[in-house]
Amino acid sequence: MASRELDIEERRRRQAIKVILTEILMFLTVVVIVVVATLIAMGFSVGKGGSIEQTGILQLHSLPTGATVELDGNVLFPRTNLSRSLSEGLHQLKLSRDGYDTWERGVRAYPGILSRLYYPRLFLKERQSEKMLDLAEAMEFYTVAPSGAYILYSREDSTKWNLVDLRGDEPRLGELDLTEVLPDVKDDKFTGSISDPKWSDDGRRVLVKVGLVERAEWILIDLKDTRESLNLTKTFGMDFSRVEIADGSADQLWALENQHLRKVSTTAQAVSRVLLDKVTDFAFEKTNVIYLTAPVVQSVPIRVDDGRIEFLNTSRAIRQIGLYRDGEKGGSVLDYVIDDQPVFLAITDYYGAKYFTYIVNNRVTIRYGEMPMYSPEGMNHDKLSTLLDRVDLGIAVKSFSTSPSGEFLVAMNQQNFTTIDIDMGEMFKYQASTDEIGWLSDGMIYGIQDGRLLVWDFDGSNRRDLTKVTNYPVAITGNGRYLYYVLANKNGGLELRRERILN
Repeated sequence: MASRELDIEERRRRQAIKVILTEILMFLTVVVIVVVATLIAMGFSVGKGGSIEQTGILQLHSLPTGATVELDGNVLFPRTNLSRSLSEGLHQLKLSRDGYDTWERGVRAYPGILSRLYYPRLFLKERQSEKMLDLAEAMEFYTVAPSGAYILYSREDSTKWNLVDLRGDEPRLGELDLTEVLPDVKDDKFTGSISDPKWSDDGRRVLVKVGLVERAEWILIDLKDTRESLNLTKTFGMDFSRVEIADGSADQLWALENQHLRKVSTTAQAVSRVLLDKVTDFAFEKTNVIYLTAPVVQSVPIRVDDGRIEFLNTSRAIRQIGLYRDGEKGGSVLDYVIDDQPVFLAITDYYGAKYFTYIVNNRVTIRYGEMPMYSPEGMNHDKLSTLLDRVDLGIAVKSFSTSPSGEFLVAMNQQNFTTIDIDMGEMFKYQASTDEIGWLSDGMIYGIQDGRLLVWDFDGSNRRDLTKVTNYPVAITGNGRYLYYVLANKNGGLELRRERILN
């Protein structure tokens, strides 16, 4: 009996050991799987000879999806959208799909770096132009919402404006009576001029500058209920030199008045105190602002080797580039300008990081990170990283533009372009055939030359001649299906036309 009990105890001990060993093995297996998956996600792979190599990772989207992908001349089995590792170096990508044109670009892969290509667009080869609406022989203004959802225009001298809704398969035309909204209306005729239109993100409001004989007025037009429109100049009794929409619904505005930066609440019809003084220019991203001040005679600042600023005994007229966060007591100096060369500013948000860009003497600096907190002692530069530091753009910059998402920056001098991909920190220089440009989509620029609509990617690649147009803004609808544009007809009038570019 005792022998049997000992045998049972021995079997129990052996079983317990097996369970423990099995659990240890399962734990180690999970650890190995997690480690391997993590290394793969970070771009590590086994190279020739069994060595461990870190590759780059490419995320590739296209419109339309389902495009065939060729990498360095070899067709890949997966179609867009896809994610794949790439060995370090330059690779050639080609996208194609039946019935569409092709897209090609060289892509450089860096070890452990994720490259996002979300902007490639293929156009239908067989497109038919169809007339949608008669517009007018002469238009006072014509503007397209950045979302491609609406077109707003008016005939010359008219107080009746037309709103075209492009959200469905068929455009819908509505009329807005702005007789009681526009200033200096005489005999139902508007005698001023409209410029600088800006749309709220929700498409409900449009901010315009109304030019009159001796003055200018800023009006926020409510497209759903014109009675809710607001003449900012008359309401606040201030001569605003510039007004910008600060949020998605135009409830908040940034306004510059006599070099005073202010915030305007359109819902409360209230204007803030002076937030910043001596401001001559600014750029913004929601509640964050990068600004340039008027020159003040002070000691000349110089940047020493460790990045700190020291001041010399000599004095000159100095301008400041600063950062301001809405609600804080003041701004913080980011850099100094000690000459009278043009300065260009931009602030963008890309994947949660703020990018602060300024161009001085045709040299670009880009700092990025979290928006620094205000401090009376000055800004803590340690919280910001540097993407580019006073890099020569190679052109005398005359104008500056950012893509809708803020990923791409474009500096221009007539037909000479220098563009920057802030995601990868890459710079591209090229020439285009026109200097009057717009953004057709986030990564695609368009221009109109000799009555033809020309499009190309931000870096100058994939140039295409699409169709015959007149010199008015063009738009792609939100679903990417239609291209809308204005064309002159045989009778001398203008008409709204479209082409289907996506099935």
